[in-house]
Amino acid sequence: MIFGVRIGSEGANDETYTLRAPLETSLVSDIMLPEDGTTLTIGNRPARIFREEYSHVLEIYGFSTEASARQFLAKLGAGLVWSRLKHRTAFSFNTQPSPIDYCEPPLPISESSDVYPEFARKGWNELDGHYYSNQTVIKPEHKRLAVWTMGRPRITSSIDAQDIATRVSEALEFPQVEKVLENPKLVLACELYSSSFFESSRNARFLTLVMVLEALNTDQPVSASVRSTIDSLHEQAKEVRDRLGKGDPSIEDFNNFLSRLGGLRTRSIRRGIRDLIVETLQLDPDVSDAVSTAKEVSRIYSLRSTLLHTGYADEEAVKAATVQLEDVVPRVLSIRFSQVVGEL
Repeated sequence: MIFGVRIGSEGANDETYTLRAPLETSLVSDIMLPEDGTTLTIGNRPARIFREEYSHVLEIYGFSTEASARQFLAKLGAGLVWSRLKHRTAFSFNTQPSPIDYCEPPLPISESSDVYPEFARKGWNELDGHYYSNQTVIKPEHKRLAVWTMGRPRITSSIDAQDIATRVSEALEFPQVEKVLENPKLVLACELYSSSFFESSRNARFLTLVMVLEALNTDQPVSASVRSTIDSLHEQAKEVRDRLGKGDPSIEDFNNFLSRLGGLRTRSIRRGIRDLIVETLQLDPDVSDAVSTAKEVSRIYSLRSTLLHTGYADEEAVKAATVQLEDVVPRVLSIRFSQVVGEL
């Protein structure tokens, strides 16, 4: 189906608003619906969850104003997060309402239109506006609204059965192919890369791809001069701590500080990933400048930190970073694989 249209509101006489939020379940989750269509109660308000073409939809009814529905939406988002946590399931939703697209003046519905029969049964000959089925909206039930359902193409990466057989046979000829499963970091990295294809949100896919590189990172010691400086600071901190009286609350802070100093004896994860990219991609004939690519991935790691520490990062930046990681990560994994099996 490319698109469809149907009645999207009650067209009631009294002014009333409904909060509508699509819920998209993951591949391993589902929402069991009551067979009799029983009305639910959420926060003392009547509600319903029902199935549409591509998702479930949660509707909460009876708001007297759009403002009251919008205020409730913020709380609803937190409630849906809580529900996911307590039931250990997964569904996505959007707490940012999209505006209704109103027609001024109302749009007449021609009797020759393909959509006329759908609205004629409600006695409507014109529409006040419309919205799309995949949007979270606050819909005025006293308006005559249409809801558009857009076809959702699914882009898949297909592989021929013969190609699988060919690649497996190719791997069996590698000198030390059995060494792969003896390398837990490479196995974990490959598992993370595979799981990234199951992530439904861009943020989650982005973070999972970064985690692949983190899994491949190895702790490398910093230079001797830096280690010497750290050791000196470590001894000074220990002396100060040891002079503190027993039970001094600062002792725990000093212990944490000493532990963090110890961690500085190895290079940072960002530096480790940058070195990993240079080391591997310089062996890839299709990568002209491994150093520049490593610097770009290093900046991507900073974006990852921003997203994790604040919960937000620029959407376009995350999108661009994900596209780049989708190219870099399988290249790095392929080279690491080839190194382990003795092909490089």
